[in-house]
Amino acid sequence: MDADEPELRRWRLMSELGARLTEQANDHVAFARVAAETIGRELRDGAAVVLLGLGPEPIMQVWHPDPARVRLVQDLLDSMKEHADRWVGEFSGRDERVVRRPPTAEQREYLRALRRYVTDYLDDGVVAPLRESSARARGLIIVARDHGSPPLDAVDMRALESAADTLSLVLELGLARAGQAAANRRWETAFESAAIGRAILAAGGTVQRVNSAACAILGRSAAELDGMGWQDLVDEQTLLAFGDLRDLLDEARARSSAGTIACVRRPDGTIRWTFVTVTLVRTADGARDVWDLQFADVTEQHEAEARAEMFQSLAESSPDFIGIADVNGGVRFVNAAGRALVGMPADRDLSTTTMHDFYLADARPIDRPVEDWSQVREGLWEGLSVLRDWRGGEPIPVSVRTFTVRDRRSAHRPVAIATVQRDIRRNLAAQREIEQLAEQRRLLLAELLTAEQDERERIAQDVHDDAIQLLAAAQLRLQLLAAGLEPRGPQRTAADAVADLLASAQASLRQLLRDLEPTHQQGRLIEQALADAAEAFFAGTSTEVTVTGSLTDVPPEVVSVFYRAGREAVSNARRHAGASRVDIALAEDVELWRLRVSDNGVGIAEDLPVRAGHRGLRGMRSRVEAVGGTCRIARGSAGGTEVFLEIPRPAGRPD
Repeated sequence: MDADEPELRRWRLMSELGARLTEQANDHVAFARVAAETIGRELRDGAAVVLLGLGPEPIMQVWHPDPARVRLVQDLLDSMKEHADRWVGEFSGRDERVVRRPPTAEQREYLRALRRYVTDYLDDGVVAPLRESSARARGLIIVARDHGSPPLDAVDMRALESAADTLSLVLELGLARAGQAAANRRWETAFESAAIGRAILAAGGTVQRVNSAACAILGRSAAELDGMGWQDLVDEQTLLAFGDLRDLLDEARARSSAGTIACVRRPDGTIRWTFVTVTLVRTADGARDVWDLQFADVTEQHEAEARAEMFQSLAESSPDFIGIADVNGGVRFVNAAGRALVGMPADRDLSTTTMHDFYLADARPIDRPVEDWSQVREGLWEGLSVLRDWRGGEPIPVSVRTFTVRDRRSAHRPVAIATVQRDIRRNLAAQREIEQLAEQRRLLLAELLTAEQDERERIAQDVHDDAIQLLAAAQLRLQLLAAGLEPRGPQRTAADAVADLLASAQASLRQLLRDLEPTHQQGRLIEQALADAAEAFFAGTSTEVTVTGSLTDVPPEVVSVFYRAGREAVSNARRHAGASRVDIALAEDVELWRLRVSDNGVGIAEDLPVRAGHRGLRGMRSRVEAVGGTCRIARGSAGGTEVFLEIPRPAGRPD
């Protein structure tokens, strides 16, 4: 044997191990099998075992020239699996590169058993740990020689040391590759299965790769997105805010990452709002940078925030009190106008207040109080109430519209109570002023009607005392003169005719006196007075007149208006309608007195009530409007004419 042969064998071993194992570095089972075979063949006359503690199950491989012995030794190693991790771990931190005698009795017992499988005579065997750069053991090389073979010498030991170094180096390389491959697989899985959009951009901002979520958000396929730039992906308003991505990338380069809201416009014209995070990813050699973009679709959140902001602006801009409470009445929001109305400090914490805190406990609302807010949860409450003045002032009357706010996704579940309230102090003051003016008008009307009646009585008195008396005296003198005339002569006939005219004039004046006399002073009800007037007008005709209904508690001025308006309507029916039937109907409720006069005559012309020259109709309207009522004159639905009057009662509301 050449003197250099042991060293050549050692280098050959290392070379063969390096060549064969580099290809198997990622496959630990094949790695162990190749290592055991190469070492066993090179050292000859014995068995080589590689035991690796890598992963959930230890990997144990044995090689021997005799296959039968391989099976025996493999069975022995399989029985050691439960101790393998502990066996390997006990060599961590030790300095020996090759250990002739294992450190523990248990290990030595296994080594003796191994030797018994190999040879019954030679008490020889060594262990070479496979170490990482951190000195932690990851596996073992166990070698034992057959009977008759010389013990492992110094050259064999150095060869084992070199083999262990080579195996350790290749093993660490394989672990690094496996780790990198696993990391790559995890990254690929995370990239492709991410619920948010992911995109890899080149340093210049063009798309290199996207996942399916990004395609869904952007509305384009991966093929369409390949090579597109940032300016092609986002909406114009985003470009105006962030340019061509330079600002965002510069920020990410300075901080390693940056984020912003971007508006993405899809090819179909729809837009999606996204929160984009940009992370700078550097290559190991630093030669080039890529950008990892993460798109989170925040369209619904953005729109909800926009709606909330719009509502906030609307509520704060409103001059009315706007408030929101939870379903239990706890106040969550009151706008600026509402706070100002009740004098609530701007910094008052609303979370400590309830809806009841805004109403006086002993205050009587104008209409009715909100006694139980649970009724509002069922839908809508409207009415009038009074708010408490937090400054200690007078209660504030308001009109209230309070309603339930329901979950947008489930219309059946109430989530809040909203209220809109308007200060009606000016309205009430105006209403009181109107009522005062109405009362003044009523009093003036009463005085006017009284003055009118006084004037009518004066006229009646003058007619009675002067005109009628003079006519009576004239008639008496005429009768005396006629008595001296020839009974059948022309003078007597003329005198009798003049006497008849004087009698007729007296009768007309007496009827005028009755008309001038107030109805209430005649002791007649309004329905009886109208019936008498109708009977007088239609006396001697075939026209049928009916009077139905009655009125109660009618003041004299209203009786006068109803009587004169009704009398005018009946008179018109007699003179103009040619009716065969006239119906007079009286009715009342808690708010109004009503009179309707209808006939079945020829009907009134459409423009007659407004045409000049109809003094009676204008007077009728004026009298009714003077007491705050309304007068409608029109053709009836079945023909003829209908006059309809409504006059409000002084107590226009129920108690």
